[in-house]
Parts: sequence; C-alpha cells; structure tokens
Amino acid sequence: MRFMRSFSIRTPVHYVVLPLAVLTVLLLLAWYFIQPLAFPSLAQQEVEQVNVVTDHYLGSAPFDPEDFVGMPQFETRGYTFSPDSSEVQAIQRVLNFRSYHRFWGTLTDTHSWRGAGDWDVYLTGLDAQGRQVWSAHFTGGETVFINDRAYQVGWWDGGAGAALAEELAGVLGLA
Repeated sequence: MRFMRSFSIRTPVHYVVLPLAVLTVLLLLAWYFIQPLAFPSLAQQEVEQVNVVTDHYLGSAPFDPEDFVGMPQFETRGYTFSPDSSEVQAIQRVLNFRSYHRFWGTLTDTHSWRGAGDWDVYLTGLDAQGRQVWSAHFTGGETVFINDRAYQVGWWDGGAGAALAEELAGVLGLA
C-alpha cells in the first residue's frame, strides 16, 4: 500500500506540470516586459501636420518634480511642421535608433513619470481636421508616453530618457 501511495497520479502534477506552468508564465512576462518596441513613424499617411512643444528647465540641476520647492522656471517653445519637413525627418532618424519597452506603469495606466531631465519634448501628429493621430511625450526621465500610455526608455534610470529628450531638442537647434 505504501508503494502505491508514493507513485500516485498527483505526483506528475505537483512535480512536473505545476513548475512548468509557472516557468511558462514567468517567461511570457519576461518577454512582454523586455521586448524592445520601435517608435512609430511620425509621418503616417493621415498626418497633415506635426506639432512639437519643448520645455527647457532653467534651473541649475536636473528637474525632479518631487524635490522642488515653489514653481520651477521653464522656457517653452512650440513649432508646427509638415510631415515631410527636414525637422520631422531628423526627429524620425533619432527615434529610429532608439527603442522603448513596457514596464509596470504600462499595465497600470500610470500618468506619472519617474525622473526628469533638462528637456521635455511633446510631439503630436494631427490629421486634416485637427484630430490627434498619435502623440509622444518625452519627459526627459525614464518614462515616455506613446499615445498617452506610459513606457520606459532605458533600464534602471541609466539616463537614456534624458539623453533622448536632449538629442531631440538638439535636432531642433535648441540644445
């Protein structure tokens, strides 16, 4: 009787199937979060104009929205370009060599961002009726918002988001 109990039908479920199921779920989650995503094309067919708004922090240290006292000083500039303009093409070239990935904030639909740099760049593509086709908000921190959904640039706040926002400002001749 003791022999039959040790080789029960439940043995494969406990020692083989359950660990394999857990491992499969963990691998799928890892793939979901680690997979690099390419930035979308800025000059999509229905886009008639691309609006660019930049904010430049005028303080002495990188802007951190959680640490400031009073209102920080920003210089804001706005631009409107056609999708085939040299500026939009230059911005697209910068984005073609970068990627972003999902993180927990993507799943929770967060609207806050972690960290911030000297530059904040907001891009919007509008159709002929002035409706938004796409948007991209580069916060200068590790969070980027694509169509109002939070994603992460770089890993563990390595400064990739700040470098990307500064490079985009540089393409516009601001940095």
